[in-house]
Amino acid sequence: MMTEDDKPSINAGYPLSQLLKALSGTGELAQKRIKQWQQVLAGLCDGSLQFGSRTPVGKTPAWVTLEVVQGGFATGNLAASGSLQPHETQKLKTLELPAGSGDRGIEGIRESVGRSALNLYFVSDLGRPELAAMLASGCFRIQVPEEGALLIATWLMERGEPERAGKLIETIMPFFEQLRFYPVPALRPARTGGGVYLQTAGASVKGLRAKRPQASVQRMNEAISVWTPFYDRSVSLFLETVDGDVPAFQTTDSGEFVRAANGQPVVAGGWPCRKYASDWASRARKLLAEYENKRLQHCLCKKPEKPKENFARLRAYLAKASESPRSLTGRDVGMVRKIPASYVTVHGAPAGERLRCTRVAQESAAQRP
Repeated sequence: MMTEDDKPSINAGYPLSQLLKALSGTGELAQKRIKQWQQVLAGLCDGSLQFGSRTPVGKTPAWVTLEVVQGGFATGNLAASGSLQPHETQKLKTLELPAGSGDRGIEGIRESVGRSALNLYFVSDLGRPELAAMLASGCFRIQVPEEGALLIATWLMERGEPERAGKLIETIMPFFEQLRFYPVPALRPARTGGGVYLQTAGASVKGLRAKRPQASVQRMNEAISVWTPFYDRSVSLFLETVDGDVPAFQTTDSGEFVRAANGQPVVAGGWPCRKYASDWASRARKLLAEYENKRLQHCLCKKPEKPKENFARLRAYLAKASESPRSLTGRDVGMVRKIPASYVTVHGAPAGERLRCTRVAQESAAQRP
């Protein structure tokens, strides 16, 4: 069993940071949060709030719903307490209150007096039929658990269990001046079932028709559907020129890259630009021309033109190799080897099943509305 010494120690740093964050905001919500975090810090400093306990608010049983802020900190307020709500004020206007309880009118009545009067009314023979009617019609709302207590008592009474109903009322009666044990009345019952309705079908259709494609999604779809296949074909053309095994980055048994002294991944496999088919140059030039034509039609995605991207670099080497393979320097060939090696390591070989599955999944995503 946890003793007082075992209770977790709470650092004031987090509540203080949240208070400072709230102080930078504006509006009613910011003011509410400022007050809440001030209460948390005050309770932490004077020990009135026992954080880490099942009952952090003194003299409050565990069944009472507490007002809790971010991080699980109780403010000391009770969720079903506070100022009289509009439906409470409206109901009080129909009740005969004791003389002197509302000398300034219903709006000036003390919360404890008004709430106690309402709780006692709904326990009485006058108010209980009203709760029974709410149960039958479903025309009520419960914002916090306590607001359902007298509904439950009424339900028990209707089913011939007055002892259980009496025990429930006896338990909650000490809090009649503080808490709402009655529901919020409603004009119609709450919807039941699995359906969620936010607006009419007509409004939904109108909204969908007015919706315009997002630029970021259009760029992504263009990259997947148009430029990725070109990149795949560029890699494939250079892999045709490899003498030896397909280049790939060396990896350890745990899957990490083996790196050289300069920190760069070590490439294993053969070297590109060592052998060319008779029609290789013409196919390379045709691919580059096709790229230029496509670029005139599809210009949303900027990545293919970025000079530091592998796709742009590979096209430059492709143009150079298709015109004069001997003009490629050793550094050029090393880079041509590294780019396909990176590609194969990440995606698999161009004709492999892993790459095929990846491209099918990407194309399926691009075709979604």
